[in-house]
Amino acid sequence: MEEKKFIKENIVGRRESWKKRLRHYLRVVLSALLFGLLSTGVFVLAEPRFRTLFAPPETETVAFHTEQSIEETTVCASETETEPIEELVQSELQNYHFSVSDYESMMQNLKQLGNEAEKSLVEVTKRVSSSDFLGGETSSEDSYSGIILTVTDNEILMFTMAEAVQGVTKLEVSFLRGNRYEAALKAIDELDGLAVISVPLKNIMEKDRGLLRAIPLGNSRALKRGDTLITVGAPAGGLYSTALGAVSYLSYHQPAVDSTLEDIRADLHAAPAKGSFVLNTSGELVGWASDRLGESASGFCRIAGLSDFLSRLELLSNGRRVPYIGVEVQEVSTNMERQGIPKGIYVRSCVTESPAYMAGIQAGDIIVGLNETALDSVDSFVSELEKTAVDDTISLTVQRSRGQEYVELRFPVTVGGR
Repeated sequence: MEEKKFIKENIVGRRESWKKRLRHYLRVVLSALLFGLLSTGVFVLAEPRFRTLFAPPETETVAFHTEQSIEETTVCASETETEPIEELVQSELQNYHFSVSDYESMMQNLKQLGNEAEKSLVEVTKRVSSSDFLGGETSSEDSYSGIILTVTDNEILMFTMAEAVQGVTKLEVSFLRGNRYEAALKAIDELDGLAVISVPLKNIMEKDRGLLRAIPLGNSRALKRGDTLITVGAPAGGLYSTALGAVSYLSYHQPAVDSTLEDIRADLHAAPAKGSFVLNTSGELVGWASDRLGESASGFCRIAGLSDFLSRLELLSNGRRVPYIGVEVQEVSTNMERQGIPKGIYVRSCVTESPAYMAGIQAGDIIVGLNETALDSVDSFVSELEKTAVDDTISLTVQRSRGQEYVELRFPVTVGGR
């Protein structure tokens, strides 16, 4: 059979001129440039909006500053309290006869300070739910006092007692006896009985935002024996109560766990577990009544000085636990150095089962270094310890007595949380 052959054709289009091709390429390039410019403009205009909508909120670092630093207080005292002025003031006071109206005027001024401080107070409501033996649910509610430390761009940070948040099912706060808002725990220091809680600022009604006032922070190390103090919060056991008293006893650098503290005692009525905040006569927060600092004589209360705890409140406000190793310390005094004890931080005792205890630190050891930093004071020890975080492993360098001499030892310690 004869094979059929088909005609094959190649269809060739009319060849375009080089001018037409050039015009086509130019149109493509110009279109691409125009699209690029439009895209860039849209991105520039829309990017901030999309960032606001979809980007996670920036984390603010909270730092507290007192109204007057310790150094400023010292300078002011040395410059102004000269002997001739003191004698003149004493002479005038002895010659002046105070009247009943003077006393009433003074009390009225103190009352106004207390009323102004109430704008910084919050009522903290703790709700606890549990199941009874029949499987039913029971709930209880209790109230505590708190105080506003600061208002950031994103949240309100409040300081209250640890009892207010322990075992809580739901936590709420109200400002000046107004609306209640759900609050969240930032961090707690169970050893010192402190807690910082927060409420997102966006959740607060506009009319309540105008009522918010952070309490001014004062310098507890500027207190002197005889200074008048005002207690606000719940000194009488009920919220929004007030008490007046005075500093009765002052002592500095008392040994404590992982630090030294002021020992301040005052003839004040207080309910430490409910929240009793102590102000000076400038209306500044200088401390709070505490039952974690040891016993006091009847009619007197122990006050935790703000200056000793300010850095811890900063850590809690930033959502961090306060680092803890569990050594009761004091500085090596000049008298101790004369007895041959090396300069450093003297370990009086270790808390049983604490990180330092488990690592092998003993009473009588002298801490002279933390990691690569040499230490010669309790302040430097506290500062370096607070730079660490819970579960960090640090290296403590100590001098330990061996007969007539001291030997240097290093101990790895896993940091805990207070």
